[in-house]
Amino acid sequence: MLFNTPLYLFVFLPICFFGFVLAKRHPQRTFALSWLLLASLVFYAYWNPPYLALLVGTILFNFAAAKYFIAGNFGPRSRKAALCLGIIANLLPLFFYKYVDFALQIVSSQASPSFSLASAVLPLAISFFTFQQIAYLIDTYKSGSAEESLLHYALFVSFFPQLIAGPIVHHSEISPQLRGFAKARITLHSVSHGMALIGIGLFKKSVLADSLSLVVDSGYNNALSLSATDAWICAIGFTFQIYYDFSGYTDIARGSARLFNIDLPINFDSPYKSLSISKFWKHWHITLSRWFFKYLYIPLGGNRNGFSRASINILIVFALSGLWHGAGWTFIIWGVAHGLAVLVNKAWEKAKTPLPGLLAWPLTFGFLCLTWVFFRSPDVATALTMIAKMIGLEDSGSSVSFHSELASQSVYFLYHSNFITNTTELIPLEAFFAVAALTFLLPSSHSLGAKLAYLDRRSPSVFLSAAVVIGLTLGIAITFMLANKGSSFIYFNF
Repeated sequence: MLFNTPLYLFVFLPICFFGFVLAKRHPQRTFALSWLLLASLVFYAYWNPPYLALLVGTILFNFAAAKYFIAGNFGPRSRKAALCLGIIANLLPLFFYKYVDFALQIVSSQASPSFSLASAVLPLAISFFTFQQIAYLIDTYKSGSAEESLLHYALFVSFFPQLIAGPIVHHSEISPQLRGFAKARITLHSVSHGMALIGIGLFKKSVLADSLSLVVDSGYNNALSLSATDAWICAIGFTFQIYYDFSGYTDIARGSARLFNIDLPINFDSPYKSLSISKFWKHWHITLSRWFFKYLYIPLGGNRNGFSRASINILIVFALSGLWHGAGWTFIIWGVAHGLAVLVNKAWEKAKTPLPGLLAWPLTFGFLCLTWVFFRSPDVATALTMIAKMIGLEDSGSSVSFHSELASQSVYFLYHSNFITNTTELIPLEAFFAVAALTFLLPSSHSLGAKLAYLDRRSPSVFLSAAVVIGLTLGIAITFMLANKGSSFIYFNF
């Protein structure tokens, strides 16, 4: 069930919200939690009901493993063995559905292995709820304390706003909020804050990301014939598209959770304003970065054993981060490239000769644009073709097929017929400049949403103005959403 569809916005979310408001009136505190759990399971099962059994099975397994074995009255070795078995048990379904084919292609000498799962559909959100529950097992092992309530644990894993593509939450972040449900009140502030975030997120996805996808998809479909200029336009276009697609999803997720008085962690904080790759990863997909840092980089030794060992650990983390995103060499190359860039960044910092911002930012942003090419490309050959054109190592094409496909898009044709551009024959560069201005000049969405929501504590006229802004944002976003017919989010593939 996509966030950017009428079914979610006008049917599921209102029913869930008003049902929750009514359920909170019940004297039993667990009634409202049970309602949210039921809604979350329906939300997940709507896409592919059989895979609900996988989600529920992992929830029951991890709850029991943590409570009765990892936090049980056993010796240190038994608890550690239980933890290792629990982690392996969580990784097996992920490996089976996501990586078996890729592994067989690597070890097989044939072009097509005799056994393949290519026809199997990847269970939705498996990468996210697997990492979330592994973190829970490790935290339980370290603290010796497990969640006592199966209801609380099940809702922690399956809470629908964050279930499909994060943010990847920790049990310590959500559990206290679930236990405080009895006292928490649904307020005008929480609702207005939630609606503001939903409006901003939907605008990002439907107006910006989906519009950019028209250019990006047409370009990658015709990579061999692109000119150097159009190759750069497509690369920069995807750089903005993936940011607005994923951060838009996160904003809608955080806004939806805020309606129920649940605060999900911030996942993006203006990452493209970063002056280095290291700083970029502190502002991009923050909850995934902290997962790899806490549960992989630190256990590997972190930086405790010198720069050489720390460098190896960083490369391992980024290579696995790339593999987490997808079973393919393009993702591994993308991850390793970022790992190498972080190492160069750290070595430069050791030299204590910082670059001026006017030089550091374009180097950082240019690197991001180049490496996103691997992330977006269907294969390594396409990625290398795109990059060769971008840096002048391959003759530029005429882009005729690219422009023809782009012109056939009805939404693009409507734009081009009303806002003529002669800059690159057909590509609306003024639209790209507008997107860039929004990215670099406006504050992050979480701070913008909070500012809009806090206006309700001032005067009625100010609140009315804020409501109008939120309403207009939602109206524009919904109009584009209906035109695009609810295109899927990029990170649903992972």
